[in-house]
Amino acid sequence: MDVYDPFSILDMLKSEGKLISGLKNLGLSEEDMSKFLKLNSPVWKHDYVLDIRHSSIVVLFIDPAQEYTLDFISLAEFFYYNEIPLRIGFVFILNMENEVDGTEDAGIALWRAFNYIEERHGTSEAFTSMIHVFQKVKGHRVLTVDDVKIVLQNKFPYADILDILGTHSKYDRRRTAGTSFYNQTGLGPLPQALYNGEPFDLKEMSPEDLRGAILEKMMDAFVYLQRDVFMGTLNDEINAIDFLMDKNNVVPRLNPLILHTKPQYLNLITSSVTADIEDFSTFSFLDSQDKSAVIAESMHYLTQGDNVLSAVTLWIIADFDVPSGRKLLSSALEHMEMDNNAFEKKYSTIGVNIFRTHQLFCQDVLKLQPGKIGIVSNGKFLGPLHEDFYLEDFHLIEKITFSNLVEKIKDIVENMEIDSKDMSDLVMKVDALVSPLPARASRYDVTLLKENHSVIKLSPPENDLFYDVVAIVDPLTRGAQKMAQLLVVLGKIVNARMKLFMNCRSKLSEAPLGSFYRFVLEPELISGVNNGPSHGPVAKFLDIPESHLLTLNMITPEGWLVETVHSNCDLDNINLEDAEGTVTAEYELEYLLLEGHCFDMTTEQPPQGLQFTLGTKSNPAVVDTIVMANLVESITITSRHIWHEGTDSESDAGNVVVVLNTFKSKILKVQVKKKSGKIKEDILADKHENRGMWDSIKSFTKSLHKEDRKENDILNIFSVASGHLYERFLRIMMLSVLRNTKTPEVIPHMAKEYGFQYELVQYKWPHWLHQQTEKQRIIWGYKILFLDVLFPLAVDKVIFVDADQIVRHDLKELRDFDLGGAPYGYTPFCDSRAEMDGYRFWKTGYWASHLVRRKYHISALYVVDLKKFRRISAGDRLRGQYQALSQDPNSLSNLDQDLPNNMIYQVAIKSLPQDWLWCETWCDDESKQRAKTIDLCNNPKTKEPKLEAAARIVPEWVKYDTEIRKFLDHLADKKSTMSAHDEL
Repeated sequence: MDVYDPFSILDMLKSEGKLISGLKNLGLSEEDMSKFLKLNSPVWKHDYVLDIRHSSIVVLFIDPAQEYTLDFISLAEFFYYNEIPLRIGFVFILNMENEVDGTEDAGIALWRAFNYIEERHGTSEAFTSMIHVFQKVKGHRVLTVDDVKIVLQNKFPYADILDILGTHSKYDRRRTAGTSFYNQTGLGPLPQALYNGEPFDLKEMSPEDLRGAILEKMMDAFVYLQRDVFMGTLNDEINAIDFLMDKNNVVPRLNPLILHTKPQYLNLITSSVTADIEDFSTFSFLDSQDKSAVIAESMHYLTQGDNVLSAVTLWIIADFDVPSGRKLLSSALEHMEMDNNAFEKKYSTIGVNIFRTHQLFCQDVLKLQPGKIGIVSNGKFLGPLHEDFYLEDFHLIEKITFSNLVEKIKDIVENMEIDSKDMSDLVMKVDALVSPLPARASRYDVTLLKENHSVIKLSPPENDLFYDVVAIVDPLTRGAQKMAQLLVVLGKIVNARMKLFMNCRSKLSEAPLGSFYRFVLEPELISGVNNGPSHGPVAKFLDIPESHLLTLNMITPEGWLVETVHSNCDLDNINLEDAEGTVTAEYELEYLLLEGHCFDMTTEQPPQGLQFTLGTKSNPAVVDTIVMANLVESITITSRHIWHEGTDSESDAGNVVVVLNTFKSKILKVQVKKKSGKIKEDILADKHENRGMWDSIKSFTKSLHKEDRKENDILNIFSVASGHLYERFLRIMMLSVLRNTKTPEVIPHMAKEYGFQYELVQYKWPHWLHQQTEKQRIIWGYKILFLDVLFPLAVDKVIFVDADQIVRHDLKELRDFDLGGAPYGYTPFCDSRAEMDGYRFWKTGYWASHLVRRKYHISALYVVDLKKFRRISAGDRLRGQYQALSQDPNSLSNLDQDLPNNMIYQVAIKSLPQDWLWCETWCDDESKQRAKTIDLCNNPKTKEPKLEAAARIVPEWVKYDTEIRKFLDHLADKKSTMSAHDEL
């Protein structure tokens, strides 16, 4: 239940309602409808592979004139001389002109020389000669005609070089076959390689990675071939290549337009309107759905036979009076194994008005300009298509369309008593209806043999089509707490039949629930007094035990950031025995979340460290962030707005406009590509030049934020607090910083009074990162896990200071401290108070063996070099280790300091001088006089309350506390006076 919020459930209801309504409009019986409704997820995803049964296991496409060919030849040489059991084939991409002089074209020269040697001495000799040719190439990387000539002359001194390489060479056979095959495959730009027909990813195509990728695929192939042999589906009588190439995912061509274009589906089921295809005037007034339905009802088809059910229906959209249209038609007829006569017989019976109707349909519904070509396959529109649409593309379309879903639809339809024409139409319409719907979870028919006493049943209130809701709950779980109110609301807003199964645990060793919970969801908008505006939904907790210390938390949809705007007590420490009256709190939705996936189009990897800015036209950089390696990054933005998203490119490079118009967060998919002159530039490279890439990014961000103050005048302090007690400590800590930091410039309640800038940093814990539930551990997580994305990119350094800390020294000295190349600096735990030796956990066990001679550092004070931190992807490393360790509840007991100390070998820590942090628990009294900051550490031995310890240990703490109290009293008096004045 944790993954479902009211908005996703509402979307699910809309999707199911659309499906039910569509099936009902097809005139199906309830029994047949239920069969279609039980179909599983509509998408059948395959990694499609090319048919290479007449080729080789490994196919390398080489253009001899390009540098990468040398790497491919070296790779083949490695496998050949090490006798790796691979069949390697080369596809030569060569000049396609009729007459080419091999003495001027190095690729042609190599091809003709290869054929000459192969004809006289065999393929092995030809291949080894090609290796010798490219050994000559290693110095200058690109093949020349002279390289070929030298090898020919050395190996065959009596050969006529001009006769072999010249324009009229007899060794030029099948020169164009390789390029034709390459074009037919639909593969992208070179270099390209195949293993058992499967293309390698771009990230695998580098010379250092391709060898490992091939060996890995070999091992994978051994595993599944062994499985097939064990199952008896592969034996000595079956050709292994034919066996692999007969799989369902093998296609003759990989067309990215067909495979990777986001599909547009037509709804072919009429709502209620009926119209004649030849009634152009009526047709023109129909909406897109009814136009599509009318076209579907009156379409003329070419079929294999009158009584044949066609599971895949293709509409060919073209102007058949122009060459591109005739070429597409010819390929379609060839695919159907029909001739032009069959088409002309159908074509001649079509009236003029139908042509006008079809033309309007193409323009209004398909948005296809006159003369452009396209295809509709079972309601899925592909277009506009390129003119070079091959016969093999029709095989690919049919293969994709006839997926598991269509196969299941066909099986259902075949058992219905209707004629073949209606059967084919029904398969097409149901496929077009179901396929565009969001992927659905598998459906199950939950039925018990006896349900009289174990199942709660609620009949639908209306005698009509209904939603069938089956809920399975363990009543003593958080999910059940949420589901109870959800089922109540569902019963009020939709016609539903409900079954509630109680899936209880038979034995409990402890109370399974440790919280009181209310799921606030109303079935409709609520009016206030006298039909006025409502104060909003309310959660009420009554009769709660008063003796417990309670914390009030909001569990919100994943994409929401909610803040407390008013409360009459400390919501982190609620003591009902001491509360005066009812405890109340008001919350407000402050922000919606914008998330994104970003990929480099060249490497197909996240461009780790790439900067994104988000803003409006008037303010182009409201927030900024970077791309994480985890594939996901979150940016918080205000609700209901139109935003411009950009990278650190120039302002005229174009922005992405993002519209947030619902209460759900939005996820963007962004593809980026480096500029031609920056291909080898590494965003995260640690550059020593005066102006590296990160300096450019920082400069760009600062110009967007219009910072006009000197960077050296800014001291960035970061802290966290939970509850009123730590907020009190935090105010005192801030005052101690200001009293001891000699800032020459300040900015005009506490910020105006004392002269400092502040920001309440907000960041939503990513859903893909292991969640913490305890408030203290959540706070610890925010201290360490998101340092690379919490702060604006223009900030170079930030200092974390614990809320319960007193600063006695100018922190600018800490900001300017040389970290020696480390991304952050921490103070080690003190060793000088001898009576606490028994409590120093880092001296024994795991920490002693892990750290060896290194120090265990405390997280109460640390300085972060954000530029270095981002350059080395320290945030990604810390999050990765956290994800691995946090699954174990016994790991990371002190999350905020255990994690950086655990990662000290991967993310270095600079040990700060001991006087930067003094703590009475661990440090002796003598060193206190040198302390630059004093931290109110918990004392595991005395367990002294912090307020008492603060007044005893830090004399100035009482003075600061008194000053803050007077200031707050002054604000309260001022507010009271203003309120009384307003009432008058």
